[in-house]
Order: sequence, then structure tokens, then C-alpha cells
Amino acid sequence: MINRRLNCPSMILHPWREPIRTLIGMQGMQLSNLSVNDEDLGKANNLEEASRDIGDNATTLWRRYKLLTTRLSQELAEQLRLVMEPTLASKLQGDYKTGKRINMKKVIPYTASHYRKDKIWLRRNRPSKRDYQVVIAVDDSSSMAESCCGDVAIEALVTVCCAMSQLEVGKLAVASFGKKGNIRLLHDFVQPFTGESGVKIISSLTFNQENTIADEPVVDLLKYLNNILDAAVANARLPSGQNPLKQLVLIIADGRFREKNLKRCVRDVLSRKRMVAFLLLDSPQESIMDLTEASIEGEEIKLTKYLDSFPFPYYIMLKNIEALPRTLADLLRQWFELMQNARD
Repeated sequence: MINRRLNCPSMILHPWREPIRTLIGMQGMQLSNLSVNDEDLGKANNLEEASRDIGDNATTLWRRYKLLTTRLSQELAEQLRLVMEPTLASKLQGDYKTGKRINMKKVIPYTASHYRKDKIWLRRNRPSKRDYQVVIAVDDSSSMAESCCGDVAIEALVTVCCAMSQLEVGKLAVASFGKKGNIRLLHDFVQPFTGESGVKIISSLTFNQENTIADEPVVDLLKYLNNILDAAVANARLPSGQNPLKQLVLIIADGRFREKNLKRCVRDVLSRKRMVAFLLLDSPQESIMDLTEASIEGEEIKLTKYLDSFPFPYYIMLKNIEALPRTLADLLRQWFELMQNARD
């Protein structure tokens, strides 16, 4: 039996990481609080200089996060290399009687055999390139800051983005969500992921978006992503009607929400053969494993664990960033095994 819920074991951080991580957390909070008001503009020579200062801070933060997560992103890339197999045939191979291109090494034997050894053609028949579509969505609401998960969220985001870029998985997109109607696509599929992309993403995250109980930010996010991924499928669909794309959605958040329609939306995404993984960041102040929900049954009040009714069937609880490469790779491995068993 495949266990869909993975809990990251508690691990000890190396002593040298603590001051760096603390410094980055402070810089992240400073970046999120940056604003340009009249007094600041009076001190600066012009608006361009003030904007340049903000951009410099974002660049510094990106470099520090990338340096901090270099080893983790390399480890994750190697783990994913074993899980996310090549899907696109790009190299010409084989000896065939018909094909796409002639193998010049076979021409002389072909002529010397009086044209009997005619298997001189090459075909693209073995996948050698990855063509996945991966969307990473980050919770940019104020609850992330309140639960002290903003710093870890950016570390996880940088780790996954750099690993996917190193592996050349295909197309990568990054989105943020928080306040109702404020879903932002920070990095699009059509653009390659570069250092400039990372700077733009970090400078866009503030962790101060407010939402109410009536808002359904995650429901809106899944509907938004479904529309984007449906459009990509329509453009890439084969003449036979088959969908050649493998699409993955990774949500990074603290997992504290109350949305009635969320389970139905998650089932809708999964029914379209898309992987939806939830990276649940556990708060160091109040663990989500200790949260309970109250329900009324008759005249009695029943308390249940919050995670017992968690709407995402595929999730990992991250207590330590060091465990991210192994646990995320294990989760994706389980998903691909389930899809393979479903096809068989």
C-alpha cells in the first residue's frame, strides 16, 4: 500500500546555518516592508534611484537564498532525475529501412552490399528530453508571516526552482496567491528561469495579503491554474486526441484555511491526470498537527484532528528544509507509480 501522506522527520540544522538564515529572514522582512513615500522621495534624487535601491535589495536576497540552498537544490535535482523520466524523443537512433535521416556510417556498407543492407535510416524512438509543465504556487498571505513560515517558504521555492532549472524539466511557472482576486503569475511558462526571474519573484512576495473566512483563495488558485493548464493541453494535443503533457502543481503554504469547496476543486484537478502536491510548512510556534476542529453531532461537540480532513491527498509536512529533496522526490515517485498502475 502506498502511503500518500509523508511527514518529514525532525533533523538538526548545522550550526553555521543559523546566523545566515536569521540574517536572510530579517532581510526578507525588510524587503516586504519597503515602500516609497514622499519623505523617501525627498531624500532620493529621483524615483529611479529609489526603485534601484529596492531592486538591489531583492538581488542581494536572491543571491543569499541561492547560496544557502545550493546543496539542497543539487540534491533535489539528482533525486528528481531518477523520478521524472525523459518524455520527449529528441535524438535520432537505430537502423531502419525508413526514417527521418540517413546514417552516413551505413552508406558505404549499403553500397558495397549491392544495396541489400538497406537499414540505413535513423528515427527518434527513445525519449531523451524532459517535457513537463510545473507550476509552483506560493501563499503570500499574512498568515505565513504570523506563523513564521515566510523565510522557509522562500527557501523551499528557491530550492525547487533551481533544481527544476538544473534538471531542465521543461516549462516552469511560479504564481502567488493570498487576497481574493489577487492571483499573480510571477513567472510564465514561455520564459526560461534565470537569476533575473528569481529576483523578480522574491521582490514580489510580501506575506502581508489579507483575506477573510468567506474568501476562498486556494479554490480560486486551482480554478486559475486549471484554465492555464487546459489551454496548454489544447495547444499540445496530438492528432489522436491524446494529451502528451505531464503537468505538476506544487503549492507552498502553511495549510491553514477553511474552504468548503476545496475538496471538490482538488478532485477536479486530479481527475485531469494532474499532480497536485501540497508542501505544508509547519509553524515552529504552533504545530498544525496539534490543531483540532469542532463539529456538532446531535447534542455533543466532537473534536477531530485538523489533518484528518486535510483536503489535499498528496502532501508532505516540512519541519526542516533539509528534508525537502528526499520527501518531495518520494511523493512524486508515489504519484508516478499510481499513474503507471492506473494505465496498466
